[in-house]
Amino acid sequence: MPLPSNITQEHVRQAIRRFSVGHPHGFGPSSKYDLVYEGHRYPPQAILGIAGEIAHGSPLTPEDFSGGEAQTNAVLRRLGFVVESRSSSPRSPSWTLQPGERIKRKALHDAYGGSRQTGISPCARTPHVLVFTDPASGEQHGYFDRWDADGTFHYTGEGQRGDQQFTHGNDAILKHRETKRALRVFRGAGGMVEYLGEFVLDPDHPYSITEAPETGGGALRKVIVFHLQPAEPIQSLAGESTVRVIPLEAHATERTMAQPRFELIEVVRRESSLIQRYAAWLQIRGIQVQRLACSIAGAGPGREMFSDIYVPERQQLIEAKGVVTREAIRMAIGQLFDYRRFTPQGTRLAVLLPRFPGPDLEDLLKSVQIDCIWRRDEATFIDNADGGYVR
Repeated sequence: MPLPSNITQEHVRQAIRRFSVGHPHGFGPSSKYDLVYEGHRYPPQAILGIAGEIAHGSPLTPEDFSGGEAQTNAVLRRLGFVVESRSSSPRSPSWTLQPGERIKRKALHDAYGGSRQTGISPCARTPHVLVFTDPASGEQHGYFDRWDADGTFHYTGEGQRGDQQFTHGNDAILKHRETKRALRVFRGAGGMVEYLGEFVLDPDHPYSITEAPETGGGALRKVIVFHLQPAEPIQSLAGESTVRVIPLEAHATERTMAQPRFELIEVVRRESSLIQRYAAWLQIRGIQVQRLACSIAGAGPGREMFSDIYVPERQQLIEAKGVVTREAIRMAIGQLFDYRRFTPQGTRLAVLLPRFPGPDLEDLLKSVQIDCIWRRDEATFIDNADGGYVR
């Protein structure tokens, strides 16, 4: 059967997805050319054959059409895809970045390849997988990256909706040893990013499967959490501690992982809702609501602290908790004292809660000069500081 003439770009993209999950076909590996797509390399004739099967409805064989420049490569290029000769591939540039160095993401991809649009970016022309972690934006998509107590970095795989699969970037991380690619981890998602160092997948416990909400706080789905270990000791970042005021929309926060993950997700949702309601309450009164991002000198790469709410014009630093428990209140006290070092002298501290904490916990907060704010009903808030946080 000849190659169908109605093959489209979408047929080829579908073929790549099917090939990536093991779709059966009768084509062998390519020895001279690669189809390059989203940082991955594929055998051109096999992909075009599967695309022809999708377009026509019947499987194709290598005898149905020719590989190489004569037919396969010409069709793929006409459809807008990149086909490269293996022998003509440029020599890979040596890796020069050191942990703690910052670089524009565009310049990074210009030098080493890979997609600028994804959090996991396999490089087609260099032996690297570029991995980006950004707590300031990741949590809204269900990405809860964190450092574990044993020094392992737990990195959530890619895929914002539905159960995550071991395809594309996730597959690149899983098989990085097999494909001899280095995992290069960066803090940040766009603009300037900071190189944290080379990591490897934990050989004994490479990943775990857990649950997290879909993007925008949607339904729970299964996600892949990779366990990444530094390939060599990562030097602490040099320089002094710094603090930045950032928009409230950056929802990264410190979390305790003592509780089961599904409970943590529910607490995160409650806190996020509480923060947004309180922020809206202040903003309609003309009060600007922001947050603090504190980088600690010598604390190690990727370990930035984020406050929940900072009101510069009132010098108020507020930590929100989605539950009213002694454990949550004690954690809030510690966080507020930690953040206070980065604020002007005289900054007032408060805890934002979904309800009144009761006399005992209120006395605990008062004993360390921390005020309390809580929801009076669905639409209004009250405080124990003569209205200083709610007017």
